[in-house]
This record gives sequence, C-alpha cells and structure tokens, in this order.
Amino acid sequence: MHREQLLHPPAECGLRYHWDAYVTLVVQVHGSKVWAVHPPVVEHPTATI
Repeated sequence: MHREQLLHPPAECGLRYHWDAYVTLVVQVHGSKVWAVHPPVVEHPTATI
C-alpha cells in the first residue's frame, strides 16, 4: 500500500504531467481544480520494472 498527501498553495501548479507505477485514487477535499486524465503514452509502462 502506498499513501501520499499533496498540499499546494492557492493559484500554484501541483505536479507536472506524470504517471504513477501504482493504482491511484485522488480525493480533493477543498477548493476546485480541473483534472486532466490522458490516455497512456506507453501502453504498459511497468512491464520492465
């Protein structure tokens, strides 16, 4: 199991585009944001890890 908490000041960017090597559940508890979910760039990125 992996747990991560991210806090960002208002009007600042969070993480840049990236992929996670594990299943991710995002819960936003305050404010609003436009979340962009893109199709994979690499079909099976963890196949060689």
